[in-house]
Amino acid sequence: MYSTKNLVIRLFSLICLFQVESGVSYKYSDENVQSLDNSWNAPLTTARSYVDIIQNHFEDTGVHIFKGENNSESLEAFKDDAIRSKLAEKIYDSSITIVLISPNMKEWVSLEKDQWIPWEISYSLKRKTRNTISSTPNAILAIILPDRYGSYEYARNSNFGFEIIPRFK
Repeated sequence: MYSTKNLVIRLFSLICLFQVESGVSYKYSDENVQSLDNSWNAPLTTARSYVDIIQNHFEDTGVHIFKGENNSESLEAFKDDAIRSKLAEKIYDSSITIVLISPNMKEWVSLEKDQWIPWEISYSLKRKTRNTISSTPNAILAIILPDRYGSYEYARNSNFGFEIIPRFK
């Protein structure tokens, strides 16, 4: 049996073979994901921790162009229009949008239209034209991260997910 970390690395090794540019959509601060390090003094694991694994693996291969933001690149201080513009720039010329699904990625108190993950997925699926150059819709690769107990059951909940992402059965 492979660890979650090893499965993520193996999956992204396959993406590297195709030498495609990709972005990642995820809930940065979701702490309800399985720990990547079970030692007693391990740092807290968040959905961002999984993105770090992806980013480090791509940097090590030297083949893949990773379009996701760096760990120190927070967009929280920006206004929505500026965030939308920065995200659109990253998504525009990528080929794959990787969606890391985690237990707390959905904000239950906000409408779906006011959340970033559905917007990123929707934008990824559109044909976009800039300066007479068109991009094709991205492929979407959705990965369900295990919760802090190593379970995936949360994704089976009938209220879980976004309208743009069909419920997993």
